[in-house]
Amino acid sequence: MKLRLPILLSIVFSLFFFHIDVSAFTLDPSSGSFSQGSSYQLEILANPPENAEAIEVILNFTGGITITGYTEPDDSSWGPGAIGSCNVSNDTFTSNSVCFGLAKSVGFISNGESLGVITLTADSMGDVTAIKASGNGYVVSSVLQADSGTPGIYQVVLSGSLPETAFTKGQYGILLGSGMVLAGIVSIFGFYITNKPKVIEQKDGWGINL
Repeated sequence: MKLRLPILLSIVFSLFFFHIDVSAFTLDPSSGSFSQGSSYQLEILANPPENAEAIEVILNFTGGITITGYTEPDDSSWGPGAIGSCNVSNDTFTSNSVCFGLAKSVGFISNGESLGVITLTADSMGDVTAIKASGNGYVVSSVLQADSGTPGIYQVVLSGSLPETAFTKGQYGILLGSGMVLAGIVSIFGFYITNKPKVIEQKDGWGINL
């Protein structure tokens, strides 16, 4: 299905009265840890309804990260490419948000199709959440099917992952069980030492157990 450019732009940037909830896209990865001071990339993957011809992405990030870039998909079927909607300058990203529209000039949006890549830098330790803001959604037959939710939850840490000295629940259970066994052995040994029969030697070589 081919759509003319003016119609595509109108679909992407118009507000529609009728909204239907749908999961518009996912992030890959959708969770994990970021090492403080390092840069990372998150790919936006489509999860469209049938016959979706355009999408509007408005994604906000909370927490200690800075968005440093957005790279649109390298696919000529997207027609004019990503059109920024973050501000009056039509930027596709700011320091804490990604906002753009994409419309197909040929065919429809496919499930799992890349909608572009977000580049970010992990600044300060703590939780990071990606939140779909009002206005997200696909356009199907000139109707915006709205989307909301939290496609990504992350954490900025010093090492980029749990430290090697950290215990998982399973490891903690093994450690606790081993400690209990060791404590039991020590207790039995202590009881034996405390209650060991004492031998009093006598001059004639015989002894008496106490």
